[in-house]
Amino acid sequence: MILLIEFLSSLHVDWDGSYGGHEVAIYFRMFKIDHRMSLRMLNELLRFSVVDGAFRDVPSLWRPDPIWLSISYSKRKEYHDRWRRARIFHPQQAKTTDICNVNMRYLQRLIANIIFGRNDNQNGCRKAELFIIWCALSGTPMDMGAFIIRHLAEVAKTSNKNVISVGGIVTAIANALGYSSRLSTLEPHFLGGHVDLGTLHHMHIIDSRGDTIRYPHHKAILFTLPSVERTMVTNKRNWNCDQRIIRATILPKEEQLAADDDIESDEGGDDEYDAGGGGGGH
Repeated sequence: MILLIEFLSSLHVDWDGSYGGHEVAIYFRMFKIDHRMSLRMLNELLRFSVVDGAFRDVPSLWRPDPIWLSISYSKRKEYHDRWRRARIFHPQQAKTTDICNVNMRYLQRLIANIIFGRNDNQNGCRKAELFIIWCALSGTPMDMGAFIIRHLAEVAKTSNKNVISVGGIVTAIANALGYSSRLSTLEPHFLGGHVDLGTLHHMHIIDSRGDTIRYPHHKAILFTLPSVERTMVTNKRNWNCDQRIIRATILPKEEQLAADDDIESDEGGDDEYDAGGGGGGH
């Protein structure tokens, strides 16, 4: 806990700065030692791939509705924004139990617990989590280090009132910096756990009672695991329980951006259905 407080209280991210000739300057302190690095160095430290031009945040014009429609339960609830327009995705209504494919549900759980570690991630899907799932499915390059450090910087703000749940990623950074021996001398605040079969059963992602492992979805057993034919995400019909392929524009092309930007300004942005996932640019 002491290390976590030291790290968060000293963390500063200069998105317009640079370090070592690379974009973004990150500053923090661990074990009374000051550290500085670029965003590229952070990615390399955590062994994430680095691709030029990868998204560092959710683009402001990215629309979550089509991908949520593609991967979620057909009987999902719709809601209307303040202009009474129908919407599909809302972070306060989007439940992870509505995600149909077991691989995607597992991926969302890893993203929620590791990348966006927070105490309120039990059954909600945030816009940024959905964006990362879309990147994985579409092969769109994204900067994982940027998403992690952006979330850590948000948690570090004095205005943040949520329970701090980012100890795992801070420990990973400390280990990567060579502090393993010092970490062993600290008293753990929370021992954590593993996302094993027992945990997945507790989360209702699988049903492991008896001699077989089954995949339940909204109280119905869909099939017995393993089932590559029903779970492989390369087959888009496996993305949802209806086995329907949804085709819709998710991120506009460059020539559409100017016109859509005007619409975005008139709409007042996506704040009404973005629970802190972050907007724009890369």
